[in-house]
Amino acid sequence: MLIGRDAELAALDVLCAQTADGVGGLVMLAGEPGVGKTRLAREAAGRAADLTVSWGACRESEGAPPLWPWAQVLRRLGGAHVGGAHVGGAHVGGAELSAEPGEDSSARFRLFERIGQVLLESAADRPHVVVIDDLHRADETSLRLLGYLGETLWPAPVGMIVTYRDTEVPERSLLARVIAGLARGQLARRCDLGGLSVRDVAHWLRAARVDGVDAAGLHARTGGNPLFIAESIRLHADGVQPGASLRSIGEVIRERLAPLPPGCRDALEVAAVLGRDFDYPPLAAALRASPDSAVAALDPAVSARLVTPDGYRAGAYRFTHALIRDAVEEQLSPSRRAELHARAFAALRDTGTGHPSDLAHHAIQARPGISDADRRADRRGAGAP
Repeated sequence: MLIGRDAELAALDVLCAQTADGVGGLVMLAGEPGVGKTRLAREAAGRAADLTVSWGACRESEGAPPLWPWAQVLRRLGGAHVGGAHVGGAHVGGAELSAEPGEDSSARFRLFERIGQVLLESAADRPHVVVIDDLHRADETSLRLLGYLGETLWPAPVGMIVTYRDTEVPERSLLARVIAGLARGQLARRCDLGGLSVRDVAHWLRAARVDGVDAAGLHARTGGNPLFIAESIRLHADGVQPGASLRSIGEVIRERLAPLPPGCRDALEVAAVLGRDFDYPPLAAALRASPDSAVAALDPAVSARLVTPDGYRAGAYRFTHALIRDAVEEQLSPSRRAELHARAFAALRDTGTGHPSDLAHHAIQARPGISDADRRADRRGAGAP
């Protein structure tokens, strides 16, 4: 089921039509994990009945040779194979040229020319679409080949669909440069996939025949992320009430948290205890760091779109999905959670940014990390006897 992606699917249909007409082109599908990039590419491929579709998936596991996604594509087209003992090389047109990044640039250029020629020759009788999935995991040589093809391949009866996580594109990296170069092409289009709308979520719930789940509430909790919505619906079907458990959703989110540096994960843990919405002064105080250091620690999480600055309040941040905040907090050990609640209590109190009810909440959760004198003072501030 593909909901809320009509515009992106139309762009892919146009690409397939151009390819059938001998023009070709490129569509890049970008977005955060779980937003439906690969699902959309598969849907478009399934609709391209008159075209050959070859798929190359980039691997993040160790041991994959250079040009691995392209080797998959060319093997399906019958123009190349990766030899068993030559896992670092590609065989094109009966000749082997090294694909290692450090090899002679002229040899690499000749290899790229041969691969481009194989793509063109294979499309002479039947136009085809190439899908390169998870480009953010591609090796250096695969990226350089894609950049070369973007400059030399079109117009031709070859279409290309490229998917990647824009949350994993470091600034000034080769990946960023290749993407920018591709986007400048006349026959290129980039589609940035965001979350689904509340209306889309309601449509999904009706199509799945799910009763008792508020579409607006589910949208707010998941940010419209299709993977989170699908997992939430599955959990509901298993009898789990919304918000009661994250299970597989938590696993997906923890996979996104794993690459973050330790300082960023510490900042996210403190932020999760502070709440879905938080300000940097209490965050810095709870981290026992300067405001500049606290903001810098959050930068990787902002780049990964786990948290986002509040556009309406200076110095304020918000977890992009409530599920992300819940997953961060859920993985805390009881002792770590109590410690962070004690820090949050002190930070909110000392910076004067905490409401009495917030202070009372952190005081209760922090036991015994807050002294009895602090707790009594907080209760008086909250109006308790």
